[in-house]
Amino acid sequence: MNKKNIRLTKHKSDSFTAPPPYCGDPLAVAMRLLSRSLYEGQYGEIPPGVSHYTDLERLLLYVEQVQYHLAGLARGDLGTRIPLGGFTGSLLKEMQQNLHQVTGKVRRLTVGDFSATASPMGELSEAFDIMGKTLQAAMERLEQQKRDLTELSDSLRREIEARATVEKDLRREQARLQKLASTDPLTGIANRRYFFQAAVRELERIRRTKSPACLAMLDIDHFKALNDHLGHSEGDKALRRIAKIITGTIRPYDIVGRYGGDEFIFLFPEISRDQAYTLLERLRGAVEKANIATGGDSPVITVSIGLIELRVEKKITGATLDRIIQRADEALYTAKKQCRNHICIL
Repeated sequence: MNKKNIRLTKHKSDSFTAPPPYCGDPLAVAMRLLSRSLYEGQYGEIPPGVSHYTDLERLLLYVEQVQYHLAGLARGDLGTRIPLGGFTGSLLKEMQQNLHQVTGKVRRLTVGDFSATASPMGELSEAFDIMGKTLQAAMERLEQQKRDLTELSDSLRREIEARATVEKDLRREQARLQKLASTDPLTGIANRRYFFQAAVRELERIRRTKSPACLAMLDIDHFKALNDHLGHSEGDKALRRIAKIITGTIRPYDIVGRYGGDEFIFLFPEISRDQAYTLLERLRGAVEKANIATGGDSPVITVSIGLIELRVEKKITGATLDRIIQRADEALYTAKKQCRNHICIL
């Protein structure tokens, strides 16, 4: 019989010593070889002189292979085929198959499949099932939190949109109220209050820059008589027509307001007296040429204008502006006293 040195290299002990030579007891030799292979992982040769030990050699080889595959399973090597037969080989194959199943189901857990349960492997199966249920519960909590966050996000978005709508409405209402507070409702130009505020700011700028400026007052000729004769409705129409002519004639940065009744007031910045006169003469002629008739035997409506040139040297206050307007009003009175449909400069 060809004797073989049967060893599992990875588990060979450095302190291995060869067994004593055969001394005539085959059973003792067999037990010694099996004992060293099972308990110490060392495999010795069958001593010379021992015959008919083929079964023992096959048994030692089987034990070596069993230990080799057990070591592989212990290291996580599940890909090596186990060629062993018998009851022990079947147990090894079953262990390898169960570990394969556990590994595959772990992979399923990693992609969110929590329906897998482990094969019956005692505590390992129980731990696997607990892990799967724990992960599933955690994922369900995360999904619920995701739904809650989505719902909260949608609620916040709706709230933001609602607030944006309210703010937009408030700004629109604020602009409307501001316009009502600063605009004459009949003619659509600035009212007296807004004109005073804007004129004070502009005159203060003119004072700092020492720029030229003019102020003018306009009055509709014989307007009271027209109102008394034809009624306020026709008078309102005439006021709106004249206001439209005014806004179409003056410069964009000039300030105009309805001073009261049939009177309009102007502030012309960055302009000399002669330039202001030319501008107002164009306005007076435009009103006359518009042929604003009020019906009946009433004449075409005309306007009279008083103009003053400003030299602003002191800080502008409401009282200062009142005195300036009083001078322009005196110029207007002189124009109406002279011949109407006329511009008077003081």
